Amino acid sequence: MAANTGSIRTQSTVDSNNTTPNDTTDQDQTFDTRALALAIVEAAAEIKARAPRVLDVTGLVSYTDYIVVCHGTSATHVRSIAEHICEDLRPLKIRPHGLEGMTYGEWVLIDFVDVVVHVFHEPFRSEYAIESIYADAPRVDLSELELDPETSDADGGVA
Repeated sequence: MAANTGSIRTQSTVDSNNTTPNDTTDQDQTFDTRALALAIVEAAAEIKARAPRVLDVTGLVSYTDYIVVCHGTSATHVRSIAEHICEDLRPLKIRPHGLEGMTYGEWVLIDFVDVVVHVFHEPFRSEYAIESIYADAPRVDLSELELDPETSDADGGVA
């Protein structure tokens, strides 16, 4: 269950193959979960992820505080986005607690506990309609990020 305190703690986790513990040396390092969600969007945008959204589900669900949704143009693109997000957070000692869907690349779910990321292949995003499931969740304004207008929505991710 995600703590609704507004921060997460890095901790020793298991790698994406669930085989070996990852090393984390600073157990007391904390991060603002909103900032983590925005860092995830920035990492995804570096690989040209399309139409990113961040939903603030704090108080609406018990398993996370933020949901990040974006999509890629092919299965390879989806896998590349997911891999880049994980690699971009590695220097911060943030590792996913779960990583699912990399084999097919239609829908990759990355669980960072306080932030859950859904990276879809474009046709599957509309089919599963994650944003409509959480229609009551406020959307985080992404206009403060310098996102490529060709890959993000004109409204800065708020709609």
